[in-house]
Amino acid sequence: MKNKVSRFERKWVYSNNDHLVLVNALIRSNFFFCKQYPNRKVNSIYFDDINYSSILENLDGVSKKKKIRVRWYGEENKLINPILEIKRKKGFVTNKESYQINELNELKFNDYKNLDLIKNTVNLKSKIKLLFILYSQQIMIGSTLFQITASLELQLIII
Repeated sequence: MKNKVSRFERKWVYSNNDHLVLVNALIRSNFFFCKQYPNRKVNSIYFDDINYSSILENLDGVSKKKKIRVRWYGEENKLINPILEIKRKKGFVTNKESYQINELNELKFNDYKNLDLIKNTVNLKSKIKLLFILYSQQIMIGSTLFQITASLELQLIII
């Protein structure tokens, strides 16, 4: 299954540790924000080259970039309905292609023992460095179709 999405995307870092202040302000705003989904855990394995070019482009704010990841929601040590995502960004416009990876569904991810299987299934042998990122996510949508995504408790593990 292939799914294509195109959207305008902006990101900001909210430095206040109390994200509920921001959430409450959004709910009380004139945009009538409300939760779109229940809070959820997001797990991603990013594929990068030996020089970590993708992560450096992201940190340096490069406006034209591409990233490849396997993403699933829920518990971190078991891939549930994993999706291969190829995300391209030019300026503030993001295009994302998504592919369901049925052969990795229910795969145990403890101790990273199945990383070679994941790499081989995705067929990205040139991308040899892996980054595992997990975080909590809260999504709200407003009356003007603005979407706010809050990513909390971010953890990065270089594999």
